[in-house]
Amino acid sequence: GGERVRKEYRIEAAAGRLWEHLHQAHKVYWGQRIRQDPHDQAVIEQAYQAEHRRNWAYSFGPEQWNGPARFDPTWSRHWRAQVFIEALSGAEELLDIGCSAVYPTIMARAGFRVTGFDVSQEALDQAMTLAKKWGVDDRVKTQQGLAQHLPFPDASFPRVLMGEILEHVPDPEKVLAEGYRVLQPGGVLVASTPFGRNHWDPMHIHGEDGGWNDADMDNLVAPYRAEVVSLEKIAEDGTEPSCYLLVLHKRQEQP
Repeated sequence: GGERVRKEYRIEAAAGRLWEHLHQAHKVYWGQRIRQDPHDQAVIEQAYQAEHRRNWAYSFGPEQWNGPARFDPTWSRHWRAQVFIEALSGAEELLDIGCSAVYPTIMARAGFRVTGFDVSQEALDQAMTLAKKWGVDDRVKTQQGLAQHLPFPDASFPRVLMGEILEHVPDPEKVLAEGYRVLQPGGVLVASTPFGRNHWDPMHIHGEDGGWNDADMDNLVAPYRAEVVSLEKIAEDGTEPSCYLLVLHKRQEQP
């Protein structure tokens, strides 16, 4: 009995549980701040600056708690990235909207020249740190801003990615419309978002449970119905489906 107590209640284990609680409380706090006024740009930027600093610190905490795997582009659990890469093949230039830290490196290693776009400059700084670490910084550039107001001309990119961003914004229709606007005719846009409470996070603000349902997705894609290549539920190997995957092909301009 004494040995079990020493293993389960040692200082390191208690500190690990406290570390996890502190980080979860941080996410809950900022999720509540965003919900108070999801259109307040200053709060959004402050929240995601803080969130990406937290995520970096948490992921590089003691190995037994979490470890840096999520910032390793070769981590097997970046399964959605592999789905994106296949769907986006056929062009080199890629705009990654809401790119966060690791996806620009993953996509650059897959052969894309990536423009990483995020509301958080902290996330973009992390993205360049990882790109340099993995030797692909010559294939990555970044720009900060809001996804609802992309600072790019119409038809700027042949490929656009929105990986797990729609659940974080109050106006996903506007975000998708902006991604479509900057997509070149003949180009491909790929978006994913968890449904229900899969991959739930306190900073998901879409819907009552912070997740999407079939009716939501039908409404979202209604203006692009003729250009939907696929809309399906996808899953990590060996698990139940947890995310929607949307693939749009923008029609060529008429002569």
